[in-house]
Amino acid sequence: FDLQALSDRLPATALSGSARLDSPAWDQPALLQAELSNARAGRWDQQRLPLQQLKLDLALRPDRLGDLLSDPQGLAALQLRRLEARLGSAAEPGGELTASGTGVQLQARLRELRSAALDARLPRLTLGGGLALEGQPGAPGLPLRLQSRLEGQFMPEGAPERPLSLLLQARHADRVLALEDAQL
Repeated sequence: FDLQALSDRLPATALSGSARLDSPAWDQPALLQAELSNARAGRWDQQRLPLQQLKLDLALRPDRLGDLLSDPQGLAALQLRRLEARLGSAAEPGGELTASGTGVQLQARLRELRSAALDARLPRLTLGGGLALEGQPGAPGLPLRLQSRLEGQFMPEGAPERPLSLLLQARHADRVLALEDAQL
């Protein structure tokens, strides 16, 4: 499927794959399993989608779907059992993203991200590391904490490579996002 057929503002793609939805009952978790491939993966600056492959296993009770964003308990009911994304294209691999957890307890890992494989206009760098999102279901204001540490190399054009380290800590409560610490 070509997303660009819907709008010329969307990237050109050749998406194929499968999705399966199993739902035993309205008040029991439904499982969505999807695997997609993009035969026309490429960089954003070439009007392509820098995603080669996506694998997703997601569980949520259908009767909680309406509460997903408005109620912290609804978000906690979301289970991301598996997310695997292979970024870039076959010619220019862009790294891998994996994640699992719930809507309020999420762990993600980025491996060998290469910015040049996603968009040539970006500063050239490689990154890898983790991200943790932790929340308190049932607490007012949906309090969340985000922690991330990424390591890699910055490769400016015409200059030597330099190590790159990014540490980020933030929190969210009552629709306010506060940056607690950012180190580069």
